[in-house]
Amino acid sequence: MRGKSLARLVVAAFTLFGFGSVRAAVVENVIYYFNGQDGANPYNGVILKGGNLYGVTYDGGLYGNGTVFELAPNGTAWTETVLYNFTGGADGSLPFADLTLDGGGNFYGTTLYGGTYGGGVVFELSPTSQGGWAETVLISFPIRRNLQSLGPGPVIFKGGKLYGSINVGGVYGYGAIFELFPTKLGWKSRALYNFAGGSDGGNPSGRMTFDAAGNLYGTAESGGAGFSARGLVYELTPLNGVWTRAVLYTFQCCSGDGLVPSGVTIDKAGNLYGTTSQGGTGICAGFNGCGTVWELSQSGSTWVETVLHEFAGGSDGNWPNADLLVAQSGIFGTTRGLISGDTTVFHLEPASQGWTNTVLLDAGLGSDSIYGGVIHGPANSLYGTFFGGGDGSVFQLSP
Repeated sequence: MRGKSLARLVVAAFTLFGFGSVRAAVVENVIYYFNGQDGANPYNGVILKGGNLYGVTYDGGLYGNGTVFELAPNGTAWTETVLYNFTGGADGSLPFADLTLDGGGNFYGTTLYGGTYGGGVVFELSPTSQGGWAETVLISFPIRRNLQSLGPGPVIFKGGKLYGSINVGGVYGYGAIFELFPTKLGWKSRALYNFAGGSDGGNPSGRMTFDAAGNLYGTAESGGAGFSARGLVYELTPLNGVWTRAVLYTFQCCSGDGLVPSGVTIDKAGNLYGTTSQGGTGICAGFNGCGTVWELSQSGSTWVETVLHEFAGGSDGNWPNADLLVAQSGIFGTTRGLISGDTTVFHLEPASQGWTNTVLLDAGLGSDSIYGGVIHGPANSLYGTFFGGGDGSVFQLSP
């Protein structure tokens, strides 16, 4: 467990948020430590609304089943407010994915367990006229054999609807993409695509994203074309209410390519970015590589993959498995540092030849792990969460 020193100095050379290339000191400041009663172990990152940070803790809270929290700046400190405590019953248990926000100030998220059928829920958290927050369960998922959750991932909000995925289950057992839409009788769901586990992929995971034309992109952890296929990037295109799936790229094992992708981020030009938790040329005991950061760009009707960085598994970390932050100055992300390698926050920026990786935060090997990504927030800083090191914490990286 890390000692409760509120600041640590990390020296790095990098370009931060369009400041230009400088050699600067990055200050890590833990802005809040969870104590269990107010939540514990934030598994994912935070989101920003009106200068405040919002997120979920995987467990802890009044009932030990997780919380939704708010952090508001208060001078040089931050004040935490628990917006909701999950009871573990019909309202859900163990929130496991990032929150998303609509234009009306409502939050949406998912839980791993709980709900009417035990397999997790998609929930909405809305402000009340009395100043509190009320939770509404939009859909409950069934439990699978051996009490296995369907693993609902993060949802995204677009055009009054929610879009998300389940990692297993569906018609063929390999997961599905779903849409939730409001009706006079409440929210209803429909499956946009059911994965079969073969060349079309299986086990969708991570955050999906829309492009400007309304096409939906995401990743599947397994399957794809070829004997050595280990996951893929897919596109779902709507036409007259019907969604057509296309495979944009299949990751191939053990040739320096990435393995097991998790989520996509899109830039203004329509290029896709993501990570693979394994693959690349790094050496990590027990794994086929230490992970990669990749880009997919369109050339005519073909999508071309470029591996931007291959983690070596040492001080640069391994097992990148969270959303990337794609900014004007480059790409920011995190590594979990599983098995071997450090837990890190990294910055990739384009160079004359390839991309340069700079480690902004090296949490080393230990109980502090970063499972979520980072965001750009107040004070021109990066914000993220530590899972463990006690009951977990929220950190700030400032230039």
